[in-house]
Amino acid sequence: MNTTAQSSLNTASPWIERLARFGFVAKGVVHILIGFLAARAAIGSGGSTTGSSGALRSITDEPLGQVMLGIIAAGLFGYAAWRIIEAVLDTSGNGTEAKGLAIRAGSAGKALIYGGLGLEAARLAMGSSSGGSDKGAKHWTAVALGQPFGQALVVLAGVAIAAYGVYQLVKAWKAELNDDLELSRVPHGTRGWIMKISRFGIAARGVVFCLIGYLLVAAGINRRSSQAEDVEGALSALGSDPFGPIALATVGIGLIAYGLYEFLNAKYRKINV
Repeated sequence: MNTTAQSSLNTASPWIERLARFGFVAKGVVHILIGFLAARAAIGSGGSTTGSSGALRSITDEPLGQVMLGIIAAGLFGYAAWRIIEAVLDTSGNGTEAKGLAIRAGSAGKALIYGGLGLEAARLAMGSSSGGSDKGAKHWTAVALGQPFGQALVVLAGVAIAAYGVYQLVKAWKAELNDDLELSRVPHGTRGWIMKISRFGIAARGVVFCLIGYLLVAAGINRRSSQAEDVEGALSALGSDPFGPIALATVGIGLIAYGLYEFLNAKYRKINV
């Protein structure tokens, strides 16, 4: 990187860091809403499960809902901007080896996902009733199955999503969370609880991704796009078994815990810019 570009980045870095931390808060709010709605559906007190888009729509009926959505949209855009910078400029020093490139590609993918979610929140904040596309997992799976080698692509996509879910489960069990969080700044008495809540939340999110991946693999093998599900459908499927309400409530509480973990990221995350 040339001196001018480096100087410009250093000047902007405090703002980029603030946007990234603001973005973690926005992500936390979305996950807490998803978890709360799932847990409420599990105990039969009304409502249904939902994904990120549905969680955002649920805010529109609240007092100052559009203002809240505007704030969340700004946070998600900030998070996406940080991930783009991380991917393009390699601010975390991942390098150009295969593993490093994979991590940087993952950052770019997160930028696209959360940038799109931010756009949806912005549309809702401006009063749009659509909030984005209504085309979900079933639609795009059907489109993919209609393409050459579509069945293999759908199966591979499902395997990749499930593998990410397994990675999240392994991270929850084995990972040193202080690799990402500056836990030395956390009061010693609360550090243990923070670790437990974080691991529980990461594991719950891993379960959801594993289930989405499994359903997508099944849709590809059977050539039935109706079997593919997004987060909302996966949570609904989880709650449909005899012991489903218990499992759904557990995952819902876990997603709330993941939202709290994102709040911890907002305060203690090591952010390189």
